[in-house]
Amino acid sequence: MPLGESESTCGRSSRGYPPGADVPWQAVYAVRAEYERLIPTTIRVYYESYVSGAKWKDRPKTIQDSRAGTPRNVRERVTGIKWRSFGGKRAVGRGTLRQDYCRVNDTCPQNGKRVRLVASKPGYCKDSDKFEYLQLDIYIGKIAWSGHKIECSA
Repeated sequence: MPLGESESTCGRSSRGYPPGADVPWQAVYAVRAEYERLIPTTIRVYYESYVSGAKWKDRPKTIQDSRAGTPRNVRERVTGIKWRSFGGKRAVGRGTLRQDYCRVNDTCPQNGKRVRLVASKPGYCKDSDKFEYLQLDIYIGKIAWSGHKIECSA
């Protein structure tokens, strides 16, 4: 008999199981299981989207302002966006700011500037049934040029 094993070890001999045989048993354990789920996050192409027919995309190339009551030719948009990261807690990309209201002789120092976009605060929107970025910050250099809170429509 191996060292430390006796006839009474695990009660094998008392239950009729020979040494080395599988012994059926049952036990009740309290178990807690946690999990995380990866859900793709999108962003509204119209970042202040109170308009119907808003579109949601992963890594859009253009994002534009669409505030209620703003005529199309008075809006701002960011074009040629290339995203370094997208889908996590933050999305970071670069693009060019276009101010549609600027005419040839107007003084619009920000028009045509390279900007950095930082989309953050992913959250669930009932109206779209999607997880979306709910904050969009636009930076020119290290200066926050504008910050936009994106609201769900309903």
